[in-house]
Amino acid sequence: MSYKPPYSITSKILNLVSEISEIVAKLEIYEPKIPLKLRKDNQIKTITGTLENEQNRLQRVGGKGGYWIVKV
Repeated sequence: MSYKPPYSITSKILNLVSEISEIVAKLEIYEPKIPLKLRKDNQIKTITGTLENEQNRLQRVGGKGGYWIVKV
């Protein structure tokens, strides 16, 4: 019993994946820390949104190198 995806892999898809891979590789050469920063920023946005749903806030303490606290 093998899995059959609801799409077929075409040469156009393979070419697009190849182009994307090349662009990502070039970006990693120039700015290797971008993915980590984006991941951290997105994680903070997710946490902030969740806290706002619960009527709480996330606040940075201690400036840029500081830490985050939850304000209830």
